[in-house]
Amino acid sequence: MNDLSELHLGVFVAAFAVYAVFIAVASSFLLSWLGGWNALAKRFRTKQAFPTHRRVMQRGQFRRLVSYSIMTIGSDTEGIYLSVFLITHLGHPHLFVPWAEIEVEAPKRSLFSNLQTLHLGPERIPLRLRAALVEFLLEAKSAAAPAIDEAPTATNE
Repeated sequence: MNDLSELHLGVFVAAFAVYAVFIAVASSFLLSWLGGWNALAKRFRTKQAFPTHRRVMQRGQFRRLVSYSIMTIGSDTEGIYLSVFLITHLGHPHLFVPWAEIEVEAPKRSLFSNLQTLHLGPERIPLRLRAALVEFLLEAKSAAAPAIDEAPTATNE
């Protein structure tokens, strides 16, 4: 009889582990769909390396429904890069959205901070970020190439 109770406990633990993994995977895909990450991934999925101009462990909110507090966000002169932490990566591939596909709203004051909304892609999926983070991202957009001296140098030929 004792062996039977240990068998049931083992089956219960295994079934619970499978259930927990299933719930984690399903919720990751559901959040991707609800927040709009899935829609963005259809057009902006990338395997490009992230630029050095980036911030890790950032908070962002898609469609005022889904908040991620473990995002890596970077930018360069071409656009912005988005990624989420490995645990929630299922259903959330890396994204690269070109600046031409991004509309930036003016900052708005919330209760505790200034927030700014970026509208991404043709669907205009809203991504709310801290205004300071948006300013950081925009720095890379406006980064100019090194100045070229337009005056010809004197040469002795």
